[in-house]
Order: sequence, then C-alpha cells, then structure tokens
Amino acid sequence: MAPPRRSNSPTSVRLRALRKVRGIATAQAMSVLLGVSLGRYLNFEAAAPLSKEAAILIVQKFPGVTLDYLFLGRVDGMPAALARDLEVAEREILARD
Repeated sequence: MAPPRRSNSPTSVRLRALRKVRGIATAQAMSVLLGVSLGRYLNFEAAAPLSKEAAILIVQKFPGVTLDYLFLGRVDGMPAALARDLEVAEREILARD
C-alpha cells in the first residue's frame, strides 16, 4: 500500500494537529475512534472535503473542539489551553512538511 498523501490544506493540518494534541499516533487509530473507515479518514487528511457527518463525530468525541475550528480554523469559544495547543501543533506540522 502506498503511503498516504500529505496535504497542507487548512482542514488537513487541523485534523493532524488534533490527532497530535490528543495523543493519537496514527490515522488508523483516529478512524477507529471515529468509527469510519481508514480510507475515508485518510481522504480527509489528504484534503478531501470534511463531511458534516465526520465533523460532528469529531466534535462529539473531542470535547472543546468546535465545528468553527474544523471548517474555518476559528478557535473562539474553545478552551484556551486547547486552542493554544492546537495552534502550536499546526505550526509544527507546517514547519515539518
């Protein structure tokens, strides 16, 4: 199997940052946690549009994460520590890629 494509699309970076902050090492672990197929989740990390259904699952599984963050990158209304940690993780991901 070929390694998944990496994308620096805003949504892709936010999903990867969320995994990092929550200590979820792999996309496979995230897909299991969300109850979606690995292929579907990898598509989201590879810049396919994030579905409303998947976004709602993420918000339900990760307290403090908002739809505004997932779709728009807005951290308003999120716990300050979570917002800060996500912003740091996003910068690290962008610097590494």
